Amino acid sequence: MTYLFDTLNSDAGNESTEGNDLITGLKDHEYVVNLSSTTENFSTENTSGIEADAISETLLPIINDLVEQEDLNLSETEINNILVEANDFINNNFSSSDLDNLFSNNATDTPVEPSENEPFDKIYIFGDSFSDPGNIFNSSTFLQPFEELLGRDIPVTPPSPPYFEGRFSNGPVWTENLENDLGLTSTPASELSVFNPALPIPSPITITPDGVAASPFFNGATTTQSVNFAYGAAQTGTNGAGEFGDLIPGVTSQVDSFIKDHQQVQQSADPEALYVIWAGANDYYTNGGDPEATVDNLETSIESLYDTGARNFLVADLPDLGKLPAVTGLDNPQVADALTNFTEQHNSLLAGTLNELDNSLNEINLVPLDVSGLFENVLTNPENFGFTNVSDPFLDPVTLNPSSSNPDEYLFWDDTHPTAAFHDLLGDFALDTLMSTTTLTTENATI
Repeated sequence: MTYLFDTLNSDAGNESTEGNDLITGLKDHEYVVNLSSTTENFSTENTSGIEADAISETLLPIINDLVEQEDLNLSETEINNILVEANDFINNNFSSSDLDNLFSNNATDTPVEPSENEPFDKIYIFGDSFSDPGNIFNSSTFLQPFEELLGRDIPVTPPSPPYFEGRFSNGPVWTENLENDLGLTSTPASELSVFNPALPIPSPITITPDGVAASPFFNGATTTQSVNFAYGAAQTGTNGAGEFGDLIPGVTSQVDSFIKDHQQVQQSADPEALYVIWAGANDYYTNGGDPEATVDNLETSIESLYDTGARNFLVADLPDLGKLPAVTGLDNPQVADALTNFTEQHNSLLAGTLNELDNSLNEINLVPLDVSGLFENVLTNPENFGFTNVSDPFLDPVTLNPSSSNPDEYLFWDDTHPTAAFHDLLGDFALDTLMSTTTLTTENATI
């Protein structure tokens, strides 16, 4: 048979992605008892010093839950073969320190106290690929060994390289640059989530009655540290866009998992944290466009966070979607005009909604981020920002081959997402926007 781990053999040297997501999956499960006889002959000779039984117990839960979910007929011998191959793969490609770290659950890190000069003690980010630090990459990578069980071809998204460490760009995304300026560091949600509350072992995915999905369970980990919940392809509602939208949490789902995690440990949202929300593009690309529904989703997310205790918000509008290379390359002015119209409606409704919330919610600090204005400024005056090409993607849309030697001269990395140069610019712009908003007050500082 074709073993599940065959798909990883070509990437055996990538310790920080496939191996991390694979091994950190699971620990202690009822199937370990049921299948204990299958692991009696599991080799205990390995270079890491980790017991082979520990490795098998870590992998068995997801294998067996997937077998049960997909109603597959795998014998104990076949499952044992999978485990043997996993044992060989793990011990051939990971050091002792790697495995020691991966087998320990670090989901509840101790928070770092901010200095008195830092305006926020944490940052929480909700959104799509423009802000994703690797969440969809981690989840899609983790699922590679289980494609056969799922009966689905799930590509690693985005392919890295040429994309940078799971970002939809060639470097850190704008929120990471903003965090650095604020003296903060967020952790991707996919690196903190657990399989489920009853089986609280590190896993970026979970099994639901409807199938596999990104795990919304954190066992209180989001209450002690900054977290980035943004997922590539996320829409403003419950799910994501496209063929694998059912695997992707939309913004309302991201917010819901944050709130439920706080409720689980009976904590309110941190009023001294900054809450960043940017989404909407995927709603218009795939659903035909409904600006009122899209902005309503964003309003619901803000109100839900506020009701939980959040007070400081940075909410971004959209760049002109009709001017992205993915649209202009279609050579169809009607599509471009429609997306430009959607963008204008979205931004107008969002501005009005934020103004209403600012006037109606007591002690809320709502800061709009004018991404649209910055984007237009770059398109109109590229030389002022160091760009020489603001119309073409640096990567060929089909081959993903680079078109030149210097991506910093390009506005677009691919036909939808900006380069790290623009992300750096946007991070600085966001900081300037926050610093110029004198009404934003926290316990640590006033800016």
